[in-house]
Amino acid sequence: MSGEPDNGGSKAAKIVGAVVGFATFIGCVASMFSADSETAGDRRTMKAPGKHGEEMYRDEFEKDPSKYFRDLRKK
Repeated sequence: MSGEPDNGGSKAAKIVGAVVGFATFIGCVASMFSADSETAGDRRTMKAPGKHGEEMYRDEFEKDPSKYFRDLRKK
């Protein structure tokens, strides 16, 4: 014993705290980017009727199919 306090425990606590803080930061950044992609990624697509192979979001078609066909005939 040299008379100096043993800082081994506090150094380990600082390292663990830094690692946990960094992991939390990375998790927050990742969730910000994945939140935007999930909204579009969760939407199902379908072949657009009458548009020769084009795709569209199924929920937009199911919202009002008659409007879709009405607008298709206007073109």
